[in-house]
Amino acid sequence: MKKICFKALLASFILMVMITSCSKDAKDATLEKIGQRSVALAGSATTGSFDSLIAYKNRPHQLMMGYYRTWGDRVTDPVNYKTRMTDLPDSMDIVSVFTDYTPAGNPYWDTLKLVYIPYLHQRGTKVIVTGGYFAGASTNPTGLANWVAGVMNNINTYNYDGYDIDIESTASGTTLKDQIACFKALSAYLGPKSGTGKLLIYDTNQNGNALMAGIKDMVNYVFQQAYWRSASSLTNTFNTYARYISPNKYLVGVSYEDGTGYQAGQMPAYAAWQPTQGTKGGVFAYGIDMEGPNSGRNYVTTRAAIQAMNPAH
Repeated sequence: MKKICFKALLASFILMVMITSCSKDAKDATLEKIGQRSVALAGSATTGSFDSLIAYKNRPHQLMMGYYRTWGDRVTDPVNYKTRMTDLPDSMDIVSVFTDYTPAGNPYWDTLKLVYIPYLHQRGTKVIVTGGYFAGASTNPTGLANWVAGVMNNINTYNYDGYDIDIESTASGTTLKDQIACFKALSAYLGPKSGTGKLLIYDTNQNGNALMAGIKDMVNYVFQQAYWRSASSLTNTFNTYARYISPNKYLVGVSYEDGTGYQAGQMPAYAAWQPTQGTKGGVFAYGIDMEGPNSGRNYVTTRAAIQAMNPAH
């Protein structure tokens, strides 16, 4: 064993404290700048300036929703991207934070909490987060409780307005029971049965099925991933949901990630489409950030769809 020199140990300890302190000071300075930016953005217009916008969003209308990819934001990757969540159209109704390729230490997360969400909330835009379900929910009550606690902790930490469960297959047996159990457990805190005003959303590329039958009273909306399809196919798909939900709870979506949502004219066609049973809930775009400033389009297709669905706005 090597002999430890007390003076060297003391010097090392002092250096470690200095480095830790400097690191903390740097982080605090960064958070202070983010906080100042948040105040600046929130103060860029008075609350009264948004009265008509908030009134519009509180009236019945067809919604515009978008999945915003965290890795496509300027704060996450300033070298390759220049789009920010503050660039989204003010008339957006719901934005889902779609998390991937963005590690916990990335400054995006502080910016999301301190700048982006307060900015969007000021404009009446709801911010939700997309995730999955807990496999084993129907047979592991402790695990289910821990999963729900984790989801709610995330929602409370960022002040999200709800949770979007992405399920892209038709299940049966235990898997189906697990999925229904997850919705049921969350419905105490989110969705129309909770009384909290927070959203619980079923996001899928499947037709109406046994899962939909089991959760129909627990969800605010169904987001139908109808990517790379024709608008004429949407009617038959909604007909599989018509026994479970009203048309105004049904939103149909395109993909902006590969450009097909606007390049192929899908978004305008989907905005114009209506179920035979009544007015649809609205439309959405996956990868909505891809039509932002980084593309040079500045949400031209998105804005046009909002106007087409709600011409009086």
